Amino acid sequence: MSLDGFSMIPLCRELKDNLLGGRIDRIFQPNKTTIIINIRQPGKNHCLFISVNPNNPTINLTEAEFNNPETPPNFCMFLRKHIEDGRISEIFQTATDRVINLAIDVIGKGGLIETKVLVIELMGKYSNIILLQDNIILDALKKIGSTMSRIRLVLPNKEYFLPQDPDKLNILTTDNNIIKKLLKDSKQTPYKFLLQTFIGFGPITAKEIIFRSRISDNITIQDLTLTQLTQLEQNIIEFKTLISNNLENPTLIINEHNKLLAIAAFNLQHLASFTTQSFSSISKAIDYSAKLIGEYIAPEKETLKKIVTNEINKLSNKLIVLEKELALAQDAESVKKYGDLLLTIPNSNEIPFQEFILINDWFSEDPYNNEISIKINPLQTYLENANAYYNKYNKLKRAQELLVVQLTASNSELTYLKTIEASLEHAEALSELREIKDELILGNYLKEQRKFKPKKKVANPLKVITPDNTEIFIGKNNFQNDYLTFKLAQPNDLWLHVKDIPGSHIIIRSKNHISDETLEIAAQLAVHFSKAKNSSKVPVDYTFKKNVKKPNGTKPGFVNYTNEKALIIDPNFSLIEKLIQ
Repeated sequence: MSLDGFSMIPLCRELKDNLLGGRIDRIFQPNKTTIIINIRQPGKNHCLFISVNPNNPTINLTEAEFNNPETPPNFCMFLRKHIEDGRISEIFQTATDRVINLAIDVIGKGGLIETKVLVIELMGKYSNIILLQDNIILDALKKIGSTMSRIRLVLPNKEYFLPQDPDKLNILTTDNNIIKKLLKDSKQTPYKFLLQTFIGFGPITAKEIIFRSRISDNITIQDLTLTQLTQLEQNIIEFKTLISNNLENPTLIINEHNKLLAIAAFNLQHLASFTTQSFSSISKAIDYSAKLIGEYIAPEKETLKKIVTNEINKLSNKLIVLEKELALAQDAESVKKYGDLLLTIPNSNEIPFQEFILINDWFSEDPYNNEISIKINPLQTYLENANAYYNKYNKLKRAQELLVVQLTASNSELTYLKTIEASLEHAEALSELREIKDELILGNYLKEQRKFKPKKKVANPLKVITPDNTEIFIGKNNFQNDYLTFKLAQPNDLWLHVKDIPGSHIIIRSKNHISDETLEIAAQLAVHFSKAKNSSKVPVDYTFKKNVKKPNGTKPGFVNYTNEKALIIDPNFSLIEKLIQ
């Protein structure tokens, strides 16, 4: 969910305030839709995040951390060649559209200053990053040829054209009287009028203006009363004034499931029934929204999710087959019984010449129903039939033992994969994703083409400070869990984990006294970072770290523990939100 062009006006202003005159230090490309630009300013360095992910295109200042590929992609190398070490001389928005331009002065041939423009088009599936010089395209992240578009080519050496409707108006430069005249002449609904008349108006802004005007969108503008029309006019002009006078209030709207509903540069009254969060800057609002929707890591995260889900499904199907085979193998004692009974027949070397024999069941505890029918080979003696049943019994016993081993191993592997699945749900940084990817490679769930060497350094576990200033650490994947429990934690630190459910290891730094409040917070975190986060009455075990052991040869994150106590936790989402925002 991205900003519309109207709300990007204050974002552009924020970028100007922080980045103008800054020098481009380094450029990275973590994935195919993201560019990271580090910019040096006197006394402060900035990180500019640019994403053309069609689901959530954005540009903002961020404090997030990124892991970058060892070999930079071609477009990243191209940008480094052309604008690295350049100085940002101008930042401007194309009208009020979803296009931000960075003018960058670089030293060209002969020591002369050349200006190149990095154009960031944030338009859903048409989003793109394009580098220009003298309005000629040098290169683009997404090249658009004649087979892809008949309207606009985006190719090197082609002239750049703005991706906007020439009939639309820039509301900031449109006279108020013209706005009023357009409204009076309109036969459209208010919603369609706003979207089709002005550049950069999106659904959120349009709905907000209509709501504040207290009118229905089911009628055309020409059917509005004079009072309603006047109210609509005033609200359009008020929004124009609000943005022009720098009176914005960056806002996120979140529903009861912590899902992002909207983001805007102003309060959204039409969504007032949901949770509203305000921020000091547009960038901070966008940065926080990225955590909710996983903007920075979505492409690779989804790939890893599919791999883990497929492996879980394969194992689940395998377990069904193994359990059926085990049920059949558990009939072994009945097979042995048939052999024993056949040996009780006098003249057991005779050939019976019949497929079934009715025989007294010496093992039956029922004195009135003690006969049993046994299927036999009519061409073999009773003794040979007994031996056949014994051979079948021995095979079933061996199969049973093997099936129990396979079932145990498969159940253990399924539990392990579910811990990885839980880790993926809470992965927020590329470094965490890389650790999960490394774990999948080591487990032979994912193939790596080149020779694989897992990174020795583990990303820092998440740290939370409680109201009484106690440190709590959270391992967000199995590598972090092992590091946290067996490297970072001290023997008398308190260790927590949701009982019998995949999830994070939690460590409370030892103090003279750990308060009930701190213990409750740690248990809440254990539930939140587990597969039980949406459940109620969740048992959470806790014990001293010295009671936690890792058996030799076990997979990452697997431990045994003793001397535990338990808490029963009902998840408190508002508490968690305050702790980890």
